[in-house]
Amino acid sequence: MRVGPGNPVNGLFSLLAFALLTASFLPAVSPAQASDSRAKAPDPAETLKGHQGTTLRISVVDDEGKPLERQALIKLHSRLQDTTNWQTTAANSQTAFDDLLFGQYDIEASALGYLSSRTAFDIASVTAFEVKLVLKRDPSVSLDAGDAVQPSKLLHETNKAIRALNSGDLKEAQKRLEEADKSWPSNPRVKFLLAYTYFARQDYEQAQTTLRQAIALNVHDSRALTLLGRIQLLQKHDQDAATTLERAVAANSNNWVPHDLLADAYLQQQDY
Repeated sequence: MRVGPGNPVNGLFSLLAFALLTASFLPAVSPAQASDSRAKAPDPAETLKGHQGTTLRISVVDDEGKPLERQALIKLHSRLQDTTNWQTTAANSQTAFDDLLFGQYDIEASALGYLSSRTAFDIASVTAFEVKLVLKRDPSVSLDAGDAVQPSKLLHETNKAIRALNSGDLKEAQKRLEEADKSWPSNPRVKFLLAYTYFARQDYEQAQTTLRQAIALNVHDSRALTLLGRIQLLQKHDQDAATTLERAVAANSNNWVPHDLLADAYLQQQDY
């Protein structure tokens, strides 16, 4: 067979050589990539890679717009990543979370003697954001000095415990109140303050046990019933919470807190 420029075999060899040469410079493509030519949306978690990220500054004020007198605890939950971060406010009642990715966040602020406040926030740029949360006084708990009608020794112990609560020293407050509860086991105020301390330390089981003891001493104790209902809501025991909060409303219909919590319990049960 003749080999030369006009031979068809030479043309075939030339085409094969060109194809091999071209393939050596092309990027590798996986079978999955080759079979799916549709454009895919970028992963939001990747959008800030290589960048500093967003800063979220949070300030906590009371219902008069003044910085909170005590430290607040801030909970930040990322819906996209399903992660939770915690920080406490500084002396100026502010704190900041840095390097946040794009997405939706749930923010919750809490402080002793105040009702928790929650909000949702959507981060969609690297601009620094500021959020202000307002905490209202919890009318169902008083962290002021105790009633002077109580025995002087009991008053002395409870006032020390209240000072510890106001300063955020929950361990000291619990110690004082447990000692007072041993000496005055039938005092509903001591039991309520002790239960509130357990609640603040997120010891919900011990808080519920102590609240039930307080309610047994005074079945119309609206404060104890309201706090018990709040804990039951936190633990997703919505039906029990509704029953407890109905009793709290009946005991004190002028307090808006059990009304508000009861509405939430009904909502969770889809009882419209």
